[in-house]
Amino acid sequence: MYLRLNVSIQVYTASISMHAKYRDLRLRFMLPAAQLLLCLVALWPIRGMIVGGVWFAIQENRGERAYSKPGPIYLFDLQMLQPPRDESLTQRIKEQLIWIPPMLNLPSVLVEIPQAVLSPTHMSWSPRGMDFRIWRAISWPLIGILFWWIAGRGIDALIGARRRIMNPSIGWAETAVSIVALACGVIFCMLPFMVESENDRYGPWWQLLCIAGAIWVLLGGATIAARFVQFRVRRANS
Repeated sequence: MYLRLNVSIQVYTASISMHAKYRDLRLRFMLPAAQLLLCLVALWPIRGMIVGGVWFAIQENRGERAYSKPGPIYLFDLQMLQPPRDESLTQRIKEQLIWIPPMLNLPSVLVEIPQAVLSPTHMSWSPRGMDFRIWRAISWPLIGILFWWIAGRGIDALIGARRRIMNPSIGWAETAVSIVALACGVIFCMLPFMVESENDRYGPWWQLLCIAGAIWVLLGGATIAARFVQFRVRRANS
């Protein structure tokens, strides 16, 4: 009786220590913070264009025309807002930098799809007077926090489930979002192969899009795998 009690106490103590060991590895908090930091680093060299685009949009919605050119303000119109040390950046580099945040947060496009489908123009919404690339660069990282948080929970759950630690528990809602994110990644991975021109297919833009899609295939697949592993662990314990 004493030996059995001693073994039970040791197993329980080992389980607590293992849980405490992997409790600190919370990727569900680290991944959203890391992607926000990467987006900030990417947009910092063109911060003048970002701030100028937001300011012009605010003035436009107030009814105060802040720029003599009619119509929305585009990236080419915001060159004068660049700090002097950023003048060495070419237009190509600026466009590449402004596309990095949307690339890191590809599933955020799912939020725009319903509005684009229901809109008479079938265009995604953006504030009046603002270039849509500026709007995506500042809005998609905020929307992407949800997807990165779910992906981090999935990786944490997958690591814990392999050691029979059921924390965090992956629900059906997170699994459904991960399936959609995985499908979104697969679609973007296939887009370069749908381009007819060979020059465009192997261009840096399509390669970057394919890499971003592959990242979300892995992240979505990790959460789905965590759900499956947790299901098998619960079934084995029962």
